[in-house]
Amino acid sequence: MENKQLYSLESEEAILGTITANNKYMLKVIGELEDKDFYNSKNQMIYRAMCNLYKNSIPFDIVVLSEKLSNEVKNGAITLTDIAEKTSHIDYGTLSSHVKIVKEKSRERKLVNACQRVISSEGNVNSKINYLQNELLEVNQVNRKDSIKNMSDVMFDTLEGIENTYNNEMGVRGFKTGILSLDKVMNGLNKKDFIVFGARPSMGKTAFSLAILNNIEVNTLYIQLDMSTEGMGQRLLAMNSGIENTVLARGKLNNNEWDKVRDTFNYIAAKKKNIFIYEPSSITINEIRLVAKEVQLRHGLDVIIIDHIGKIKPSTKGTRYEQMNVISNELKAIAKELNIAMVGLCQLSRATEQRSDKRPLLSDLRDTGSIEQDADVIGLLYREGYYKAREEGTDIQDDVLEINFAKNRNGRTGAIYFDYNLPTQRLTEKFGK
Repeated sequence: MENKQLYSLESEEAILGTITANNKYMLKVIGELEDKDFYNSKNQMIYRAMCNLYKNSIPFDIVVLSEKLSNEVKNGAITLTDIAEKTSHIDYGTLSSHVKIVKEKSRERKLVNACQRVISSEGNVNSKINYLQNELLEVNQVNRKDSIKNMSDVMFDTLEGIENTYNNEMGVRGFKTGILSLDKVMNGLNKKDFIVFGARPSMGKTAFSLAILNNIEVNTLYIQLDMSTEGMGQRLLAMNSGIENTVLARGKLNNNEWDKVRDTFNYIAAKKKNIFIYEPSSITINEIRLVAKEVQLRHGLDVIIIDHIGKIKPSTKGTRYEQMNVISNELKAIAKELNIAMVGLCQLSRATEQRSDKRPLLSDLRDTGSIEQDADVIGLLYREGYYKAREEGTDIQDDVLEINFAKNRNGRTGAIYFDYNLPTQRLTEKFGK
């Protein structure tokens, strides 16, 4: 591929020359570039030799490099003159710029190669799309580093995170949900975290997740497995307009209510372009990964919300417990792989119904595989008024939704509370309880 735009020999040789002249500059390069990022095969050989010497704590210059590459010299792959010429360019001041250029050129070549392979390969369109999406995601991960880090790097990253939180006016490290009490307890929705909200049916799981959707400002993929997108839209209209959900469902609105609906529709349609809804009839973990990658490539992605994870179709055989183990592990893996926050709604076991105190416990998650172990944060939803009304055989219009954070790996546990208006599905924070 002799296309000058897809490589920069000048930058490649400036990097090699600078490192040879002063080995300490290897620190600025070795974590950023692999040998395959160099276009020229001889430059690849030299850089690979440098990395081997550096990793073995062996100082090197042109003489040491020539000795290290003696076999390649013997078989004619490279000459001593090549080694001398390609390590003669020194540029301390702009080394970082040269590294960036070489990395960008490498990414461009990968992109072109992926497209060429798709064009020339056989197979159906879907398999080609899947291949290309995976390749594009790989190319798009500009700053991906090995998972093994030096402790110095870890501490620098930690300090940077603390400084960012300090500079944030709300003191929230992760993505703000827009719900103050929630952000305070969770420190926002943090990248790579698997966050679970569990409850028995009718507690308000979907209403709570829609409240997050209604307030969050970062790019969010909502995978809806429990109701239609039209039902979601109707609930959002009810929450924001104050018109009861059943009234909207019947469509029997007066002129004033129609005006509210139109105003609310215009507001949501204009403001919530950061929300992407996916409503499949069923979905597997691999399909979740594929859809998430597609959204990430096209729009950028920060948060995934799944309602609810019990309806994810298992891709392995075994007991339901074993299947949920795989699903839970994979959801956590996707969060880490895509560097996003993963939020899953989860239905709890019937054990709560058999106790006098119906408040859910962490143990109520044990029928759902390893969620209790895999999750970084677990919030358990409970409405006392629901059970009282059920015992008395009465209807309830207003209740208090309690969310008890039974597990919070990087924050505090404890409960937060919301006033919950059932007809409009509207949640309002209760402060100071």
